[in-house]
Amino acid sequence: MDISKGLWMNAEDVARQSLAALDSNRTVFIPCRKNRLLIGLSRTRLGPILLRALAKKRWKK
Repeated sequence: MDISKGLWMNAEDVARQSLAALDSNRTVFIPCRKNRLLIGLSRTRLGPILLRALAKKRWKK
């Protein structure tokens, strides 16, 4: 499964942010604002619409 370049993060950033979240006793941590936005939208009525739009964009390549 390919990940869109816009959603990709380098390992150093993910590790740094994850360790910072661990230090603040956060139980669940989702790195990157874009990922948190996508998770939040997926929990609304827009979720299925968003997923279809992303899938169409992905498969057009």
